[in-house]
Amino acid sequence: MIQKALLFAIAIALPLAPSFAQNTAPGSYKDWNKVDSVTIVQSFKFADYSKLVVAPLEKNEIKMPAESDNTYAPTKKILEGSDALFVEGLAKGIADFRKDFVVEKGTEGGAKTLLMRGKLVKLGAGSQAARVFGGFGAGAGSAKISIELVDAATGTVLARMTHERRVGSGGYDKVMTKALSEVGDTFAKGLKGF
Repeated sequence: MIQKALLFAIAIALPLAPSFAQNTAPGSYKDWNKVDSVTIVQSFKFADYSKLVVAPLEKNEIKMPAESDNTYAPTKKILEGSDALFVEGLAKGIADFRKDFVVEKGTEGGAKTLLMRGKLVKLGAGSQAARVFGGFGAGAGSAKISIELVDAATGTVLARMTHERRVGSGGYDKVMTKALSEVGDTFAKGLKGF
């Protein structure tokens, strides 16, 4: 009797369990493997690649605060180091599921190499006062990045992803640093879905 009840409970619970397998067919998806927005241009398998080369992020659209603003210096500092912070989060996230995979900065690659070209769409320090007194995400710092994955050997665009991360506790440097690193880590989780 207990065995039958257990089998019945499993049969009911299985379809309700979250599925981590994502559709990898060409198309546009929201909240795909934790990534806000993904467009798959051509199906591919991440396992077929052994290296990811990450090009410097385009940053020309980032609006800097006024030099007199107390967020100017930390924003400038984090913006200058944004590539390293993003790649660090990306490499750490990929290492969680592929220890042998190489992630490096650059602009070119060869066989079995993915090239990631990206754009820092948004970088904001938020408001420390709002974080302290507002609570519930008020004054959060943030980073938003859009990337394009390209097969380096053929030049074929495989996918595009966009993700934004908001961080609501800490000083200006900390929230922007954490947001950039966590966007990289989230893109790594996205890559795991391929």
